Amino acid sequence: MRSSFISALVAVCVVCGCTHPVETIQEEPRMSDLEWGPVTEWCRVSLSADRSSSVAGEKITVTVVLRNVSDKPVQYEPYPFAPGIDYKVFAAEGESAEMTAYGRLLRDSAGVSSSAVETLAPGQDVVYELLLSRVYDLTVAKSYRAQVSRVIVSQGRSATASSNVLKLEVSERE
Repeated sequence: MRSSFISALVAVCVVCGCTHPVETIQEEPRMSDLEWGPVTEWCRVSLSADRSSSVAGEKITVTVVLRNVSDKPVQYEPYPFAPGIDYKVFAAEGESAEMTAYGRLLRDSAGVSSSAVETLAPGQDVVYELLLSRVYDLTVAKSYRAQVSRVIVSQGRSATASSNVLKLEVSERE
């Protein structure tokens, strides 16, 4: 078995925007079913949700997986994901989804980075969870698309890595 099934889970704290690493074991079928964005430098990014449709007003959480696809260990600088900068949500028609007041606060406080350095072994993943419905107003029934696109800094070099485009359906409450 590859070590990629043992991942560091970093939950984004909804109240303060800080991160807390927690080690967890990812199940093989879930990891193998992920859709991925293109390979960028040493990494690849996936964006997924536990379900593709929700009812307006429901909690919508997405999972971001950053994988080291190189054959060497790499060091990178993790930092919290900023809405509107590192990830965006659009309606199917192309307009940006409206941010909540909390989302605007997170976006406007972006730039506070961590001095921590993580080392990822070849094939190792880092998993982040983002509470999308907390930072974007997803209370209007429609089709949405979400994508992660962020600068990844590793060993003094930076590259922009993009995930796949995730489609989310939000329907009216009955």
